Amino acid sequence: MRIAALFIALGLVPAPLQAAGGRACGVPSITAEQKRAVEEATESRVRTMSLAAARVPGSVTIPVWFHIVSQGTGIANGDVPQSMIDAQVRVLNDSFSGATGGANTPFRFTLAGVKRRTNATLFNNCDNDEAGLHVGRVGGAETLNIFTCNSEAYFGWAYYPWWYADDPGRDSVNLDFSTLPGSTGAPFNTGDTAAHEVGHWLGLYHTFEGGCAEPGDHVSDTPAEGTPHYGCPSGLDSCPSMPGLDPLRNFMSYFDDACIWEFTPQQSQRADTQHATYRFSGSSTPTATPTRTATPTATTRPSATPTSRGTATPTSRPTPTATATAARPTPTSGGGAAWAPNTFYAVGAVVTYGGVSYRCLQAHTSQAGWEPPNTPALWQTL
Repeated sequence: MRIAALFIALGLVPAPLQAAGGRACGVPSITAEQKRAVEEATESRVRTMSLAAARVPGSVTIPVWFHIVSQGTGIANGDVPQSMIDAQVRVLNDSFSGATGGANTPFRFTLAGVKRRTNATLFNNCDNDEAGLHVGRVGGAETLNIFTCNSEAYFGWAYYPWWYADDPGRDSVNLDFSTLPGSTGAPFNTGDTAAHEVGHWLGLYHTFEGGCAEPGDHVSDTPAEGTPHYGCPSGLDSCPSMPGLDPLRNFMSYFDDACIWEFTPQQSQRADTQHATYRFSGSSTPTATPTRTATPTATTRPSATPTSRGTATPTSRPTPTATATAARPTPTSGGGAAWAPNTFYAVGAVVTYGGVSYRCLQAHTSQAGWEPPNTPALWQTL
C-alpha cells in the first residue's frame, strides 16, 4: 500500500481504538494530527470545488455491489441468500432515508450486482488477506462495494472516502456475514452494522471519536461520548461537563442493533459534503489526500483490548437489555401469527403474544427470552 507523503512528513501512524465488549468495528482509526490534516484537506477541496448547497433528500443514488465469499453452501458457511442481500439494501435505504427515525439524508442505495466466490481459506482469513478479499472490486469512488466473509475480529470495517485516491483497490465496506438481516449474529444480525460502516464510507466518525474533547466527531448535533458503550442502555452522560446525554440511538455508536436507528441532520450534512468532495462522479481526483499509513492485521476475535485495527469484541456476544427510551417509527404491516422463537421478523411484522398484538420495530431473529413483553426495543404494543 502506498503511504501518503503528507503523513510521512508529519510522522503520523495509525492508532487503533481500544475498547472491549459489544459491537466491534475495524475501521482504521486516525490520530488527532491525522484528523486535522484530513479536515484541512477537505476544507481546501470544498473551497476549490465551490460545492453547491446541500443536496436534497434522496437525490444521490449509490450503486451497490455485493461480493459474497463463502466456504460452501448454506448460511452457516457464509453463502447468504439473495433475500438477505435484498433485505440489507432495504435496511440501508430505511436507515439513510429517516424511515427508522433521524435525518432524511441525500443517499439512496440500489443493488447493482452480486458476485460469489467459494474459498474456505479466504472466507476464514479475510481479516489478513484484504488483497485477496477485494479481488473483483467494481467501479470507482462512487460505487459501494460490500464484501462479506467470516471475520475473526470484527463485525465490519470500512475505508473513509479521502483514502480512495491513495488506494482505490481497498475502498470498500466489509461485513461479517453474520450481521446481515436474518443471519446468525444476534443481536447484531438486523443489518445495522452495514449502516454503521457505510457511515464511515461516507466520512462519518464514531460518536465517541475524540472522547470528551473538542472537536470530537466533527458533528455539532451529536453530544460528546467519552468512550464506547455497549448493549442497550438509557440516560448515559459520559461527558457531564458538556451539553447533552450520550447519543445512544445513533448508528455511529456501538450499541446493539435494536437500539440504534438514526443519523442526525449534521451527520447527513457532513456525509453529503464528504461524498460530494471525494465520491461524486463529477468531482476531480485529489492530488494530495491524507491516507492511513499501514495495514492493520487481526488473527482472532479478541476478548480484551486488541492490538490491531479498530476495537475488540467478546468471544460471546451479549443479548440486548432492551431498555431503549424510544421506539423507532415503522410502517404498519399485516399479520398476527403467534410469536415464536428462532424466527426472523422483518420491520413492521405483527405478531400476537399472550393475547396482545405487537409490531416489530427492528428486524431480528427471535430467541427464547426475547418475548415481545420483555423486549420493548424490538416490539411495540398495538
